[in-house]
Amino acid sequence: MLNKSIEGTFKEYVEALYIEAIQTAEKDYELIVEESKNLVNYEKLVLYDKENERVKKLIENDLHPYYIMYCNSKDILLEQFSSRYYLLKNNQPNEFVQSVYLGKYSSLLNDKIDKFLKKIPKFSYSQFIKGEECVYFKTFDNYYNIERDDYTKILDWQLTNLIRITSYEVLLIVKKYQEYCKTIKNPLEFINQQYNIIEEELVESIKTKEQLYSVLYKLFVFNGFDIDSYNIDLLLKNYDVLHSDRIEFKRVSPNSISLILHSLSNKSQSLISDEFTIYYTLIGLSNWFKDIINGAEIQELYKYPNYEIILKETLEEAQKEVDLEVDKLYEYITKPNLDKNTIREYLVNKFQIQICNFNNVKSKDYFYLLAEDDKSALLSKFKINSVFNNELKKQRNKIKEVYKIENVCWEIYGAYTVYFDTKNMCSNEVKASHIAIMSLINKMILEKDTFNDIQNTIYDFQKNISSYSLPLDVHFFNHRNKFVKIYEKCISRLEKVLNDAEPTNKVLYIQSKLKELKQKELKFKIQSLKYIQNSTEREDIYPNLFKEFLSIEAEFIASTSGISTLQLLPNIQKPNLIENTNRYQSFKYLSFAKNPDAITNLRDSLIKNNFIDKNTKLTDFKKIFAGGEINNKIIWKGNISELSFFIKNLIMDKNSIQDLKLKHWKVTINCFLMDDEREITIANLRGAKLPARLNLIENALKNL
Repeated sequence: MLNKSIEGTFKEYVEALYIEAIQTAEKDYELIVEESKNLVNYEKLVLYDKENERVKKLIENDLHPYYIMYCNSKDILLEQFSSRYYLLKNNQPNEFVQSVYLGKYSSLLNDKIDKFLKKIPKFSYSQFIKGEECVYFKTFDNYYNIERDDYTKILDWQLTNLIRITSYEVLLIVKKYQEYCKTIKNPLEFINQQYNIIEEELVESIKTKEQLYSVLYKLFVFNGFDIDSYNIDLLLKNYDVLHSDRIEFKRVSPNSISLILHSLSNKSQSLISDEFTIYYTLIGLSNWFKDIINGAEIQELYKYPNYEIILKETLEEAQKEVDLEVDKLYEYITKPNLDKNTIREYLVNKFQIQICNFNNVKSKDYFYLLAEDDKSALLSKFKINSVFNNELKKQRNKIKEVYKIENVCWEIYGAYTVYFDTKNMCSNEVKASHIAIMSLINKMILEKDTFNDIQNTIYDFQKNISSYSLPLDVHFFNHRNKFVKIYEKCISRLEKVLNDAEPTNKVLYIQSKLKELKQKELKFKIQSLKYIQNSTEREDIYPNLFKEFLSIEAEFIASTSGISTLQLLPNIQKPNLIENTNRYQSFKYLSFAKNPDAITNLRDSLIKNNFIDKNTKLTDFKKIFAGGEINNKIIWKGNISELSFFIKNLIMDKNSIQDLKLKHWKVTINCFLMDDEREITIANLRGAKLPARLNLIENALKNL
C-alpha cells in the first residue's frame, strides 16, 4: 500500500476544521462591527478594547497557543495537528477550532483597534496645563496621541507636584509625631504600633466605610482631623493606591489637585491631601516609621534629599569604576608578545561576563532610561523609587550596576572591533542560527510551556534591540543561547514522545520528517544554482538533482509501504460545517440542576412587577434560558431601559449565565418583544439610561 506523508493524510480534514474556525471568527467579528456602527471613535475603542481584554484572557488559558499564533499559517497548523495525532493520539478538533478561532478573532480586533488609534486627536502639554482633559489619556494606559516631549513634560509635572504635596505633608506630620513622642514614655513602641496599623491593618480586602474608618482613626495623623470631610466613595475608589506597584499618575492633573496646590502655597499647617494623595502621604509616613524602627533617631531632623544632585554623584561614581575596569582591560591586551588568539579569547570572555551581568539584572528599566539623551525620565524613575518605595541606596546601586555593564560592554566591543578590524564580535552564523532552530522546532511537537518560552525569547530579543543602548552582539549571543536551550529541551521531549509512541505511527512520522528535510536540502541545492558560473556544470547538474528528488520519494515509499493509514486513522471524519442554527438563540442558565426553581421564581417576580406579560407560559420562559432554540418570544411590558438593565445585570454573573461573548443584545432581540410593538435594536438597548425601578429588577435577579 502506498502512503501519503502524515501531513498529506490529514490535509483535507485540517482544512475543513480551519475553514470552520475562520468563518466563526469572521461572523463574530461582524457582530461587534454591527454593535459599534453608531458609536464615535472613543466609544468604539472602549468597546473593542473591552472585547480584546476578554479574548486575551481566553488566549492566556488556551492549551494550544501555537495554533493561535499560527492561525494564518496552514502548513504549520497541519504539521502540528498531524504530529500530535500520530504520536500522542491527540485528535481534539474542537480545541483546534477554538484556538484558531481565537487567533483569527484577536487579529481582526487588533487590526480594527489600530485603525481607531490613528483617529485619536493629538494632546499636548500646553492643553494639559490649561486644565483640558483627553478622554483617551485618562482612560487607557497606551491608547493616546501625545508627542514624546509633551508626554515627558506631563509626567514630570505630575511627579514633581505629587512629591511636593507628599513631602510637604509628611514633613508636617513627622514634626507632630516628634512633638508627641516627647510627651510619652515609650515612643519607639508607639512608632512601631503606628507602623503596624498602616502595614498590617490597612489590608487589601477593605471595601466599606466602616472597615476603612475603623483603621484610620487609630492613626495619630488623623488626631483632631474630621475624616468625614472626605468623600467616602472617592476614598474607597482610590484605596487601591496603597496596594499598587505603580504610581497612578493618571489621577494627577491641574484640575484634580488645584485646591491642594493652593493650600500648599499658603503653607497650611493641617492636612492638605485629598482622597487620592492622602494614601501617598501614608506611604511616606510609613517609610519614616520604618527608618525609626531600623535605628534612626526619632528627634533627628527629617528631610528629603536633592535627588538630582544624588543622581549626578551616582553616575560620576559609576564612571570612575568603569574607568578602572577599562584601564585594566587595555593594560592586558597591550602587553607585548600576546598573540591574537589569546587577546581574542580574553575579550570574548570579558564580553560574556558582561552578558551574564546583563541577564542577571531582573528589572531592566534603567538600561532603557540610560539609553536616552534626555535624563529627565531617568531622574523621574529614580525619584519614584526613592521617595515612594524608600529605596534610595538600592536605586543608586542599581543605576551604578547598569551604567557599568553598558559602558564596559561598549569598551570591550570597541577594543575588539578595532584590534581585529571587524564590525562584529559574533559571526553571521551565530546571528542566523536561531532562524534554523526555529524552523526545526516548529516541526516537532510543541507544548504550551515550550511555545511560550519561544515567544518570550523572541519578544525579549526585539525589545532589547530597540530599547537598550548595548552592542547588538550582546542580544545576538543571548538570543542564540536561549534558542539552543529551547532546542535541547524540545529534542529531549520529542525523544520521550517517540519512545512512548506506537511503532507504526513512529515509523511514518520519522520517515515523513526525513523526507521533508531531504527535500528542503534539495531545494537549497537548486536555489544555489544561480551562483554557479560554469554553463557546462549547470547543465550537468539538473539530471542528478532530478534523480535525487525521485530517490527521496522512492525511499519514503519503500520505508512506509507496510503501514496501513486506514488502521491508524479509524475514527477521523470530516467535521460538519453546516452552521448550528441554535447558536446564540437564547441565554443558558448554568445552575438548572442545583437550583431548579430559580427560573420559575424569576418569571413570577417579573410578572408580579409588571415587567413581562402575566400570561407568559413557564415552558416558553424556560426556553429562553435553555441555550437552544426558543418556542415563542417573551412579551416585555416594561420600557426599553428596564429591559436593557435586566439583560446587563443578568449576564454579569458568568457562573449563572453562559458567556455570550458580546452577543447578548442579539439574543435579547431574539427572545423578547416589546408590548407596545416598538422595535428592539442593539442601539437602543446599548444606549438605554438607568431605569427608575432598577431595584425591583435587581431583586428579581437574586432568584438566580
